Amino acid sequence: LEDLSGNGSAIEELSRVTGIGPTYAKKLVGTGIKTIDALRKAVSKGDLKLTKHRMIGLKYLDDFEQRIPASKVKVAEKIIKKATSLIDPKILVTICGSYRRGLSTSGDIDVLMTIPGSLTEGKYLTQIVKMLTEGGFLVDDLTHDGNKKYMGVCIIPGDGGKGRRIDIRFVPYSAYYPAMLYFTGSRDFNIMMRKRALELGYSLNEYGLHKIDGDTAIHVDSEKEIFDLLDMKYVDPTDRDLG
Repeated sequence: LEDLSGNGSAIEELSRVTGIGPTYAKKLVGTGIKTIDALRKAVSKGDLKLTKHRMIGLKYLDDFEQRIPASKVKVAEKIIKKATSLIDPKILVTICGSYRRGLSTSGDIDVLMTIPGSLTEGKYLTQIVKMLTEGGFLVDDLTHDGNKKYMGVCIIPGDGGKGRRIDIRFVPYSAYYPAMLYFTGSRDFNIMMRKRALELGYSLNEYGLHKIDGDTAIHVDSEKEIFDLLDMKYVDPTDRDLG
């Protein structure tokens, strides 16, 4: 991020805020704002107006930079599953990412949902978000009225009131297990799986498993079926951190 004017460290500092990338950070530096404190002062004085996304990023900056203990993610999981069961007991919920890989902490909470037999996402996600917001679990939104993906901030009971980043995706059932594989990771494991799929004439991503010849979608009812189709031994999520 270093630039010719020697403002690289300032750009890096401002880019800590969710929603502020290097380009906008450089623009801020050009106006004389070079630190988080200066940014906060400019906003509070009304000298600078940030987008809602950036305002939330600034508001929860310190919280977002702290890892979330797995025990707290588990509490969040119970709250989310209780809400979905009240809306429709058939809704499936999986917390992916570091949590599913058995790591002790996560950077955020990555939630995947579907309902068996569904071809589309429907209106489930907006209902779930409404219920979780009314219950005080979701406290700030980064997205608005999405049927497929919600991004926002949650506060987990017993977590000291910290704002934690949460993403919820509601996908068609046909994409659920490929998406589960993808969003569980790790990145290197995903690359290895995609490479194997291509070798056998398949494309594998978060949207599904397809036969490249004719773009035929392959129906699967578990992650293991994906491994079987690729003639691979099933690997537990806790063993997917390569290297």
